[in-house]
Amino acid sequence: MNSGQLKVVLFANTGMGNNVLAELERNQNVKDILLFTRKERGKFPYYDLNSIQFECKKLGILYIEEHEQNIVFEKCIDFSPDLIICATYNYLLSDIVLNTAKMAVNIHPSLLPDLRGPTPTNWAILLGYSKTGLSIHKLVKGFDKGEVYFREVIDIPDNITDGDLRAKLYELAEKATNTIVNKYCSDTLLLTESSEKTEGSSYYPKAWSNEGKKIIENLNLSSEVIRRAFTPFPGEEYMK
Repeated sequence: MNSGQLKVVLFANTGMGNNVLAELERNQNVKDILLFTRKERGKFPYYDLNSIQFECKKLGILYIEEHEQNIVFEKCIDFSPDLIICATYNYLLSDIVLNTAKMAVNIHPSLLPDLRGPTPTNWAILLGYSKTGLSIHKLVKGFDKGEVYFREVIDIPDNITDGDLRAKLYELAEKATNTIVNKYCSDTLLLTESSEKTEGSSYYPKAWSNEGKKIIENLNLSSEVIRRAFTPFPGEEYMK
């Protein structure tokens, strides 16, 4: 593909989505971007950050606050994307949407197949992990499934909070996005691991859900670990 010709649909929310959007805007291989996101209920709770809608307005990028799949499909067909990238988006995408692009990938903030689910950074702290990272994998119908293209690994510093861990991983997502785009354009974005791998596989629910609380209670964790895992959101008091 010629430089500057790539059309990308991004499915993302405020947070990691901001970093991915910023890198797509900088990448000279990218011509057009269309964002699908959710309507934000309030200020981003993990650290000081403008909404992804604000960034789109500043950059002149079209965004759509819609997740009904027939409408999303129609918009994608009109846009005719080469590549779909998903980054912390909280709705499943249907096959008809995924098939509107030549390739669809997801950026998940854990080392898949471990820590599948909606809040892997909280669980990485709660379970005492020393390393985590990002997994870039084929986007299929189902959360955090699909063959892996590549991973980016980082150490988890002692005493880190969930908010700071998210910030480190979301910054790393810029590097991953650049790699995705450049490898796609050079036809070198290749699958490295089968989706059939089950060794080390785990799924955890939202950490502050009733199901998550039950798991945490059985772990017999110190109040300090729980504090770090739930700082700044939703706060340690949420577990009481």
